[in-house]
Amino acid sequence: QGDERVVAAYLGEPFEGDPGAAEVSEVEAAEAAAGSETAKATAPEATAPAAEAEPKATPEDAPATPGESTSKETDR
Repeated sequence: QGDERVVAAYLGEPFEGDPGAAEVSEVEAAEAAAGSETAKATAPEATAPAAEAEPKATPEDAPATPGESTSKETDR
C-alpha cells in the first residue's frame, strides 16, 4: 500500500484508500499542536543571553605564533 501511495503522489493521481478530509484535518491539527509544543520547548534556550557563554579556552600547548609547531616530529 505504501508503494501505491508514493506512485500516486508522484503522478498526482488519487489512489484507492485515499484519506478523506476528516483524516487530513486530524493530521494537520496534530502536526500544528506538535509544532507549537516544539516551539515552546526551544524558546527559552533561544532567548538566553549570550553573555553567559564562557570564553573559549586556549590549550596550554597551543603554538605562540601561527608558524610555531607543537609537534616534536615536525620540528626535526
